[in-house]
Amino acid sequence: MELAIDETLDFAHFSSLATSLAAYLENERFQSVCISNGMVEGVLDVLRHSFSIVVDPSLSEDVKALAQLRLKINQALAEVSASPLFAQYYPLDSALSQMLKSWVVATEDQLQICACVMLGNLARSDEVCQVMVRDLKIHEELISVLKGNARGAVLHSSLGFLKNLAIAGDNRAILGEAGIIPAISRLWAYESVPQVQFSAASIARQVIISSTDNISHLLAPLSQDLDSPAHQRTYLSLLLSLFEKTDSTPIKTEIGRTVASICRTVSPKARDGDEEAKSLLDRLYTLHEGVSLPVGAMITQTQWPVVRSEGWFALALMATNKLGCAAVVDCLHKTEVTELLKTTLGGGTPKQDKAEATEKSQEIKDRDNAFVLVQGLLTNEVSSLP
Repeated sequence: MELAIDETLDFAHFSSLATSLAAYLENERFQSVCISNGMVEGVLDVLRHSFSIVVDPSLSEDVKALAQLRLKINQALAEVSASPLFAQYYPLDSALSQMLKSWVVATEDQLQICACVMLGNLARSDEVCQVMVRDLKIHEELISVLKGNARGAVLHSSLGFLKNLAIAGDNRAILGEAGIIPAISRLWAYESVPQVQFSAASIARQVIISSTDNISHLLAPLSQDLDSPAHQRTYLSLLLSLFEKTDSTPIKTEIGRTVASICRTVSPKARDGDEEAKSLLDRLYTLHEGVSLPVGAMITQTQWPVVRSEGWFALALMATNKLGCAAVVDCLHKTEVTELLKTTLGGGTPKQDKAEATEKSQEIKDRDNAFVLVQGLLTNEVSSLP
């Protein structure tokens, strides 16, 4: 490592040394030695130094080799930071963690990715995640990355880190106040990297779980100008547009689960007379044509039985509301859910899903929710049932 950061080295010598370093660090024994002897900073120095190595742009092989070398060092650092020892020797208040925090907004992609991966590997407990957000305010740097012109790989690593942070304690509320939803909303149209779209959709679901405030952010108008057409569209409208465009079942399912989560949080409060919840439900159903279709996709997909059950529960909740009931009927008209509804009410398993038939208890739960759904439709005097 000391040799590799020598300012007088040419590319060939640097390449040889850095390749050897990466090879050593593939071995768990050397990873542990590197951590316990406080040498991880040295590896970071090698990665940072790689950006000061001068390579003739006309020598495309050297340019590619240097890029590959950075990837190898980054992979080694990812494995080192994934070791249980790493958090012991490099806690959040260490100089290394502070340096990584500054790298989140660096100008070099590989430094940003390195920071997100290594700090993300530290974010393995609720307590650490809460300190990162509450005290270090690392989410602010990450959100600024999402708003900038970062490339797909950087966006993906930043989103992965943010998703870790969104799981813990009060972090969802803090992320919501910091503008996480507007920041991720532009990435729902990031078609060049589907993984970025999926991660951005997934974070939307994560931050609204049991959070009326963040649901309110998701249902907020895209423009405050009352005369603008965007005033009648919300961030959820953008997510539903992604649902219409994408062919990805995981993305469709995440969007469906987001709608289901809104219903699960807001519907019971609205029934109990909560005025804010009532207002949010009204916005959900009046401003979003086709809002039930992603929930229908949860029911018609066959990969995850538990997700299908979640869909039945959400449709049942929708059917207990007058406006929601109309949305359910729209879903029954436009999808294959009607046939599955008949099968579920009959207690059978859909033919296409016999290979993955759920356990009996799951089937009973689905049937109970299907009955609640039908009861809601009848109670609200729906005359346009298919």
